[in-house]
Amino acid sequence: MKIIMNPDGTISFEEDEKPQLEPIDFNYKDSDIDQSLIEECERLSKEHNKTYFIFDDMISNRIEVNNNITTEMARNEKLNLLLGEEDSYHIGTEDDFRGLPSRFSYYDTQTKLIGRYTRYDFVTKYLGKIGFTPSITNVGPEYEQSYLIELNDEKFICRLQPNLHIKVIYQNSDYMKTVFEGFFKKKEIFEIMKSVAGTSFARDLKLSQILE
Repeated sequence: MKIIMNPDGTISFEEDEKPQLEPIDFNYKDSDIDQSLIEECERLSKEHNKTYFIFDDMISNRIEVNNNITTEMARNEKLNLLLGEEDSYHIGTEDDFRGLPSRFSYYDTQTKLIGRYTRYDFVTKYLGKIGFTPSITNVGPEYEQSYLIELNDEKFICRLQPNLHIKVIYQNSDYMKTVFEGFFKKKEIFEIMKSVAGTSFARDLKLSQILE
């Protein structure tokens, strides 16, 4: 913060110019994840009964310093880019999506798979199992896609992001509301939808079947 004396004798304040970080390509890249890291991710998930993920260190570090960047931090990050120290990973939770909601994880304890498109296919097949049909306007996994279930005078609308974040909206003749929003969760999505629409949604679906 700079203090400036104006010609009329008053004082004003000017923000120091904030150091700029080098742009990073936030696109998902194919990577080999160490099996021991996957096993630890699964162990934490069972211990705490929540979804755990494997994230890229470089993007996590960028998010951490982005709102409180200093010249020294910017200099160190440029050095890390030159040294190629970005190919490391850590375990995290859904909280790690808050700094960059569009970011990707490299593994999650819901799909238990590695590979962006392999995991995406797993989710879309699950949506098909519980009755969702894709919109004719869907253009592929690089963009948000829409799915629909229609049940007499009510419907579910599902919006799937490329990083497996999902929003499920319930609509009937009286109102519309979001019933689920967050990273893909097999059991939770099904149970919430069943509780909202009841037997008209569950029909002949069995929990054991959809969780395969």
